[in-house]
Amino acid sequence: MLYVATAVYLTWPLVTELGSSTYLFPSIFARGGGDLTGSIAHLRELVEGHHNPFGPGRIGDFNAPDGLEIRWALNVASFPSVILLYALALTVGSTAAMNLFILLGYVASGLAMFLFVRRLTGHVWVSLLAGWAFAFYPFAVVTSEHPAFVHGWPFVLVAWRVLEVWEMPTVRNGLWAGAATILAAAWTPHYLVLAGVTYGVITAVACFGAGPSGLRRALPAHAAGAVLAFGFVLLTRFLVAVSPAGETFQSTTLVDLASTSAKPLMYLIPSADTLFGAQFRNELAERDWLGVERTLYVGWSILALAAIGTAAALAKRLGRLETRAAVLALAAAVTAALFAAVPEADVLGLTVKLPSWFVFQVTPGVRLLSRFVIPLMAALCVLAALGLATLVRALPQRAGWVALAIATVLVPLDLWNRFPDRTHTFETPSIYRALPTGASGSLAEYPLRSVIGVGDYLDLFNQQAHGLPVLNGYFRGPEERRALALGGLDDPTTPGALATLGVRYVLLTPSRAGPGVPDAGVPRAGFRRLGGDTYGTLFRVTASPKPFAYQRDGFWGPEGEGAARYQWAGEGTVRLEVFAACKRCSGRLEFTSASFARPRVITLFDEDGRELDVVPVGTSPQLVSVPLEFDGRTLVELKITPGPQQISETTGSGDPRVISVFVQSPRFVLR
Repeated sequence: MLYVATAVYLTWPLVTELGSSTYLFPSIFARGGGDLTGSIAHLRELVEGHHNPFGPGRIGDFNAPDGLEIRWALNVASFPSVILLYALALTVGSTAAMNLFILLGYVASGLAMFLFVRRLTGHVWVSLLAGWAFAFYPFAVVTSEHPAFVHGWPFVLVAWRVLEVWEMPTVRNGLWAGAATILAAAWTPHYLVLAGVTYGVITAVACFGAGPSGLRRALPAHAAGAVLAFGFVLLTRFLVAVSPAGETFQSTTLVDLASTSAKPLMYLIPSADTLFGAQFRNELAERDWLGVERTLYVGWSILALAAIGTAAALAKRLGRLETRAAVLALAAAVTAALFAAVPEADVLGLTVKLPSWFVFQVTPGVRLLSRFVIPLMAALCVLAALGLATLVRALPQRAGWVALAIATVLVPLDLWNRFPDRTHTFETPSIYRALPTGASGSLAEYPLRSVIGVGDYLDLFNQQAHGLPVLNGYFRGPEERRALALGGLDDPTTPGALATLGVRYVLLTPSRAGPGVPDAGVPRAGFRRLGGDTYGTLFRVTASPKPFAYQRDGFWGPEGEGAARYQWAGEGTVRLEVFAACKRCSGRLEFTSASFARPRVITLFDEDGRELDVVPVGTSPQLVSVPLEFDGRTLVELKITPGPQQISETTGSGDPRVISVFVQSPRFVLR
């Protein structure tokens, strides 16, 4: 009840507006709700469309006209949280489900830590305080944009079950430890590395702690758990690899990984919205440490008590169970801090590679390892609870109560991180009422943005206001590239191409443009204005359908502006996709091309593998034109001989790309 009351107070008045509000970091709501609004919209469509989240299918309201492919393999890999969210959404709706999911995360994290510490110390008040600290420390409070991260309790279960194996090394306990690890790793894909590393390290420590004589008895138990846990990991990775969900993951670089890594001071400087952190706001802002993934403060009070707990363990002042828990917690804390750190560090003039560097080599898509603060905080709370319990036992009764009272005041004052006006009510913009009654076709909300860019998902969230399928909502891959090829409303080819895709309405919201989101331009011929408000301007697509083509696969990003935009081929074989509003389309595919540094030959094939033409291409731009027949849409493959070469080796520039020919203004001309 303590944790429920705190969660309700922290998020107030969220519980009174569960179906119409969200709980968000202020800067996130300022940009439209970020990932949370997108998550709510996807959950809504799964439930309203009666989709099975664990099987193939498409969400028809997003990524029109094809529909958005359900990422069923990722849902399988995240089955515990997906099942919970789906069940809640079926019962109370998607917005309320996400809010309850956040509230449950706070309560479950506090309760798990309370029960674990009570198992170790038997001290209820110390357990209550440790649970409160773990449930409501700053990172958990600010990370509600990613509700799964509010749920820190799976890491407590992993540690608890490994400790039980250490205490009683039976195969049954080993399997329970493996099952707990599956629950943690599967809670969200982002926990896969966090939970796997934590489980692996503390299991190794437990094996080492069993000693030579106990290891023979403990090994079968730990082996059973490891086979179960890592078998699940391998299975889910296989499913994700073979699933047709597209290019789902955002790639990263070592530079990105280093910039988003945790710095030691992040754990030590109080967060700007804590009681003692206001004076550090300017410094945190200068360091760019005010964001969601930058709020890593773990509390001086927790660190001090954790130091006492560690000292007590080293001095053998703890019982056997407490000592073993302290050893596991200390190992988990050190490991989490190391994995969250920068990939490379300069030590005495030598470059030392830290664990995140090796993680990057195995999984290049991994990002934001600063989230290791979750198992780090869990470990510190265990050590702090052991330290406080040791103090209370060591001091005379009255002094012990005083120490407990001081800790009860200092820990919440140190960690409390509450923001004013964090509960925001959604209001549907009035512009959607300008849509004609009984409108058909689909709608596109501009500016169209790359999936990689940081932005809002209001185009998906507000789809419930009009019910039309939206062009928006694509994942990375060909469908994203198709949409971005239509990103300029001032391009004379855009209205006809939109009409070919079935888009009948366009909503232009210039305020949602930002870094990485290009200006969509001003609609001209081919659009008719229907109305506008402070949110955006609605247009009707009046152009007739016109064929269009775009660079689908194997190309580098676009360069140049307007009709002069072009893309370099970065692979030996690339593909164009062509659309037209006809059943049997006959005409010519045309584009302008030139070869980099040397002449090349382009051999064109249709999607059935039949050769269409062989075209020599020199270093000066020339028109390529080949006959083509297809039904509605088709792919054309371009095999380029010789293949791409590195720019830097040819020109001496610092450009690391490999290129061969460029393709400019691909188009299909009907006969």
